[in-house]
Amino acid sequence: RISLEADAAYYAALRRDEQDLAAMQETLQAIRRLKRLNSNQEEDIEELRQQSNNFHMAIIRAAKNSVLQSVYVSLFDMLQVSRQYTFAHSTVSYNSLLAHEAIYEKILSGNAESARTCMAEHLTEARDVFVRSIVDEEQKP
Repeated sequence: RISLEADAAYYAALRRDEQDLAAMQETLQAIRRLKRLNSNQEEDIEELRQQSNNFHMAIIRAAKNSVLQSVYVSLFDMLQVSRQYTFAHSTVSYNSLLAHEAIYEKILSGNAESARTCMAEHLTEARDVFVRSIVDEEQKP
């Protein structure tokens, strides 16, 4: 996933159009609104997950590569499992929002290498949170 989406962010920075930017911005606004609610209710957490998926999918579409999009869509169910862990904690989802905003800014400015780097860092952190969560679950009595 890290490699796939980091490359997507790279190409999105080079190929995005106004519609792509608007889609990303719309999801960021929805995530900000949900974070302001500071709710731990399951439906709000689920909405955060959905908006995160929408943001990542907007980047995949902005890369303008149908093969990349097909592969990403086929991985969707597995990605949902990791998002259940990464959006379960308020601090993690806030860090994710900051990462999404940084990625958006790099794509907006057309800085492809920085967009790739930001996405790779974001997904590496998400992977690490996911792994820690699994380990913590396994260590519970």
